[in-house]
Amino acid sequence: MSDLANGLDVGSDIILQLVQDQPRLAVLSNDNSEVVTKSERDEIYAKVQEALSQSIISRSEFATHNKIHSKSLNLLLNDQEDQLVHYNDHLCTKAYDNILSDGAFDILNRIITNITLVSSRHSRA
Repeated sequence: MSDLANGLDVGSDIILQLVQDQPRLAVLSNDNSEVVTKSERDEIYAKVQEALSQSIISRSEFATHNKIHSKSLNLLLNDQEDQLVHYNDHLCTKAYDNILSDGAFDILNRIITNITLVSSRHSRA
């Protein structure tokens, strides 16, 4: 950030204020006081992609754990928004949501089948 500030001949505080006012410009730390480096941003992006492919994540917990601002997490996820399913503070990919839904549907079908089998056995007796 200091290189950018020097190149523009402004103070680092001006750059930070600009980024805070325009959260789409950069990923910010959880307390909004620092711009996250590109390498850190790329690492966090890879983590969120991996987590989303395997589970439902809490936005607030993920942001806190990775020490980024919640608006910055939104920025990281913005390019795949159409592939996500939101549950209040939680989210997952549509693909993972389908896996969960299919599993729940299979469990319900087995329960209904077992209830039907038990009911028909009792009605014969």
